[in-house]
Amino acid sequence: MSSSLITNLSLSGIGLTTIGGIIGGGYYLLKDDPRPITKFLDVKKRTLLSLTDSSDDIHWKTNWGKYIDRFNPPPKPKPLKPKDSQAPTEPDPVPESIKDVWSLSDWDQKKGDKEKVPQTFKDACSTKSKENVPGIWSAKFKEVEEYCTKATPEDL
Repeated sequence: MSSSLITNLSLSGIGLTTIGGIIGGGYYLLKDDPRPITKFLDVKKRTLLSLTDSSDDIHWKTNWGKYIDRFNPPPKPKPLKPKDSQAPTEPDPVPESIKDVWSLSDWDQKKGDKEKVPQTFKDACSTKSKENVPGIWSAKFKEVEEYCTKATPEDL
């Protein structure tokens, strides 16, 4: 083996080890130093939806629809039975209640209406956006990002 190949492989190995150390070290340092979710939103180019600005209403409605779809999926279609079958049909099983991840107090009453975003959902977004998380990989961060934000407009 030539010495230049060995040198190149050694330098590549050192470089990869350094990068891995930086990434691992960053994770290790941040996991013990949680920061508010709002600090991480800038990194992802996301902005919290406003509780008072009506121009965010369409984003609230879209995100509420995503929340409903995730925690209140549509019922599964019934299997078709042959037309000439005279066998009695069994009653449909009672669907299991799906609990929303944020435990909204009025979930059971509001989960069927995608058009009206409940105040409890907006309040939960406001509260959760102030919580501390270790990083953007956190489940809490991902929930706030998906349900409580919009893309940050590009600077003109």
